[in-house]
Amino acid sequence: MKFERSWIIKASKGAKTLKDVYQNVLSLKGKARKDSLSESVYTVLEEYLKIVIPQIEKFTFTTVLDLGDGINVMDLTLMSLEMRSLVIRSVMEEVSDHLSNVIIIVPEAWEYIPQGRSTPVKWYAESFIRKGASVGNYLFVDSQDIAGIDKTPLRQCDNWIMGRQRELHEIDRLRDTIGKTFASDEDIRQLPLGTFFASIGDDLKKVYILPAGVEENMGIQVAKGELSPDAVKNLLTSKSKEGNDEMYKEKYEQEVKVNKDLSMDNQKLKEQMDKNEKNTSKLLKLVDQLTEEKAKLEEDMKGKDKDTSDRIEQLEKELESFNKLKEALCVLVPQTAQAPTSQAKGNIGEVVLTVEQPVLTVNVQKKVVAVNTSNAQGRVALLYSEGYFDGKERSISDIQKEMISRGWSKDPRLSGFLDQLCTWGYLKKRKTDRWFYVAVTTSTDAEKQGILKKTDTRIE
Repeated sequence: MKFERSWIIKASKGAKTLKDVYQNVLSLKGKARKDSLSESVYTVLEEYLKIVIPQIEKFTFTTVLDLGDGINVMDLTLMSLEMRSLVIRSVMEEVSDHLSNVIIIVPEAWEYIPQGRSTPVKWYAESFIRKGASVGNYLFVDSQDIAGIDKTPLRQCDNWIMGRQRELHEIDRLRDTIGKTFASDEDIRQLPLGTFFASIGDDLKKVYILPAGVEENMGIQVAKGELSPDAVKNLLTSKSKEGNDEMYKEKYEQEVKVNKDLSMDNQKLKEQMDKNEKNTSKLLKLVDQLTEEKAKLEEDMKGKDKDTSDRIEQLEKELESFNKLKEALCVLVPQTAQAPTSQAKGNIGEVVLTVEQPVLTVNVQKKVVAVNTSNAQGRVALLYSEGYFDGKERSISDIQKEMISRGWSKDPRLSGFLDQLCTWGYLKKRKTDRWFYVAVTTSTDAEKQGILKKTDTRIE
């Protein structure tokens, strides 16, 4: 919005969020003279902000782009086109400013890098392409046709993979790209499934893209015309079906094994309960016999000598012990044990629980990293060793200025080296409007702990 720029600047003064800008626009629109140019511009800005602000409030955003190895996918389908454009632009800026060796794939590029109109992605895409290759950052553009994409970023693309086209103008554009004599109009219209024209640098070839799960020799047969792509498609479909059948078969076998194990456990529980019941019955009978013996002895031995009295006392103690055991058994016997499945129920006398406590052993390995001041990585390490990061946060701009003051040149990979020191535990970083770095362990403490060693090497 070059024409509206002065009104945007005025509405942005004092604002910290887009919602603040929106409130300023409403206020300025109310003060503008009716039907004036200012009122018209503020009306346009109001409508644009009405689209974006509710979505900003609807979604939760992060200030950190956390990428893992391999393919990382952002699902933006619930956002409007305007909101998706802002997110893609922010990702490009973050990768360009702080990351290296990253490929950004923009699907349906005709929406975000269109011909003839401006979007938040369009201008920055060109900048990203021009600056990114030096640090290994690249942009992949995906579209159904070439016509709808702005030609400025396309002119920077050195590698093209082009598939079948039916529309006459698209056929002409494709032939202009690959060369008039390489393929006829009919060749382009009749490209088989999975077959493309690949223009990679100075090489131009007709290629077959090998699908995942297909053997390489089969792909070679398709590329040579000895096997049709439909045959490969049918093979993948049948393999997928077989894979599903095998998956369900494996699940069934697992269920059968689990049920078998549960059945065996239930049988063991039943046997144990039967054994406990038999033992309990024997003990109860023994208690009854001792009770009868005591009563008989008391009757027969009245008035007899002290030995008989001691025997009676001994029997009373034994009877008391057995009665306590009887009470305990009566409590244990009625209890019902729940087996692993609802089918296994019964009485058990004792439940033994064994708890295993795992022991966690951590082996801390210290990696020795040797660096020198002949490159940016060693220069960052030298700044750390001199206490440059101790107790004070430093931005990338601060660090670059310090390096220039020492006669060192700038290095676009600086953020990568700083992130390495963060990974190794020497620094930590914090994000506001930019990244700041500060020492976790001061250089003095690091030397005391033996995790920082400095040596002087003189070069004649």
